[in-house]
Amino acid sequence: MGKRRLILLIAVILAVILIAVGGFIYYINSRPPVGSQVSPSVVTADKNFGIELFKNLISKDANDSVGTNMVFSPYAVSDLFAIVNEGTTDKTATQIQNVFHFPIDKTTLRQTYSDLYSLYNQPNSDFKLNVANGMWVQKDFPILDSYKSTIENYYKGNTANLDFIDATETSRQTINKWVEDQTQGKISNLFPANSIEKSTRVVLADAIYFKGTWQTKFDGPIPNFSFDNGNGAVNVNGMDLTDNLMYADTKDAQTVRLPYKGNQVSMLIILPKDKLVTAFQNFEQTFSSSTLSDIESSLKATEVRLSMPEFGFDNDYQLNPILESMGITDAFDPASARFSLIDGKTDLYLGYVVHKAFIKVTEDGTEAAAAAGAGMQATSMISSQVTMMADHPFIYLIQDNKTGNILFMGKVVDPSK
Repeated sequence: MGKRRLILLIAVILAVILIAVGGFIYYINSRPPVGSQVSPSVVTADKNFGIELFKNLISKDANDSVGTNMVFSPYAVSDLFAIVNEGTTDKTATQIQNVFHFPIDKTTLRQTYSDLYSLYNQPNSDFKLNVANGMWVQKDFPILDSYKSTIENYYKGNTANLDFIDATETSRQTINKWVEDQTQGKISNLFPANSIEKSTRVVLADAIYFKGTWQTKFDGPIPNFSFDNGNGAVNVNGMDLTDNLMYADTKDAQTVRLPYKGNQVSMLIILPKDKLVTAFQNFEQTFSSSTLSDIESSLKATEVRLSMPEFGFDNDYQLNPILESMGITDAFDPASARFSLIDGKTDLYLGYVVHKAFIKVTEDGTEAAAAAGAGMQATSMISSQVTMMADHPFIYLIQDNKTGNILFMGKVVDPSK
């Protein structure tokens, strides 16, 4: 690496189910008023990036005919790179802005993420949702006060100094411990052995944790729920619910929105109508922002009988090759990277970008956050009951209902794994 310095950037996300319902209140420091600075264009940008990342992740997934179970956090990755973007100039900045659809005006970006941070960390007795950002800097490595203050003031990033040169392993363990604490022990050893080196100068991390219960509890677990994973049927625990829900029947899919207690966060289940493996492959490959918009605009209050599997899994991604294929190349190139707004020089580049996620869904609740805009209206007309049998691969999103931001996204291919 020569005289080049290495900056490690990492996104950590987590969503976890509340199995034993209780009156949890998550206490945090007082936050500024929420809602006035959330830019719809930034939220739209995050949603667009999340769907594009989903499609790039499935293109790399060739373990079987329909891929594998997936969970990731569009919000966590975008939030992390909003912080990265604050330190960039020139072509490095342009590439990141293009891939993440960030506005050129960084003021709009930072105001939105500041407000989202406050929104997601508000105390709530119905569910537990919090996000956190952290930055660790080599103890004798000077970074610009302007960058440090931006991260602390707008992204609420906790900053600290470590000794990556003489205490490399201890530094790695310290950061991993912070991640584990922020995710209630669900994400451990985020940085594997030897991932942090003596050449490391800055490490960035963000984490999101959600724990909530369904607004209306499912019946279950129901044994021997038959799910066709594309290679045959597997029997897993299932769950049933009949309730007045927001439901859409579009050309290729049935969709239902499942609210969590408190009605600030919900899960969107998007089930292709055609059970054939080739049909699911085509559906996920052509899924787009306009597909999601059409679905969301078609949702209406309907009595739905829903049957679906319990599921739970985790994923670990090395995002360097994915982001490079999407168009971020200079940031990973020591000769081309421009992060001069971090340290005033051209000696930093991205070395290691990793993302971990965990999800578990049962009859009691789910992990993840959010749902798009329009909530269920008590005055909506109720149509006759429809049946939705989620017994084959489907896509899911967890959204923040107030902004429509996608906190978690993925697909269920085989709930037995």
